[in-house]
Amino acid sequence: CEALHVIVEGGGGGEVDAALNALAAAPSLQLSAEPVMQEVTPAALDGLRRLTRRTKLVSPDLPTAWALDQVAQGRAESLRPADVGADILAAARADAASLAERCFAALAMPDDAVLSIRDGARGSLLYGDGWFARVLAVELEAVADPTGAGNAFAGALAAGFVEQRARAQPTREAALAAAAVATAVGAA
Repeated sequence: CEALHVIVEGGGGGEVDAALNALAAAPSLQLSAEPVMQEVTPAALDGLRRLTRRTKLVSPDLPTAWALDQVAQGRAESLRPADVGADILAAARADAASLAERCFAALAMPDDAVLSIRDGARGSLLYGDGWFARVLAVELEAVADPTGAGNAFAGALAAGFVEQRARAQPTREAALAAAAVATAVGAA
């Protein structure tokens, strides 16, 4: 089975079209998407859905997941994930299962897909077809450079799910991959 993990900046053009073209050329391709959005708007969400309707794994970070949910519910016309405050993130963590369920629906993901909301050193929140789980990050004595740790987590998780291993194995491997990147300077 072939897999493709894409980092999508926003919901339009370039990366979305390239991933969909790859899928058209290889219909058995398993897609994984990591939205890194500077601004979430209804148009950006619609553009992102073009891809997330076809993915097996979508892995936004917590501020992006919260912004996607708020825009999808019509609570905001435009949100910048970088501007989401600590108090909002704390409330989102307290209501994590509900947020994951709403974000999964907002992204129009297939029933057999998995949503992984990345939350840095706190780990990840996984949601899929009625189940919810928290994945703890690997505790580190020191973080040299966290750049790319979330990408490593999402890519390793996608690879594990594509290989159809039991849920626990890819999540542990993904956490270890993220930790390995975070402990090395310039690993990304």
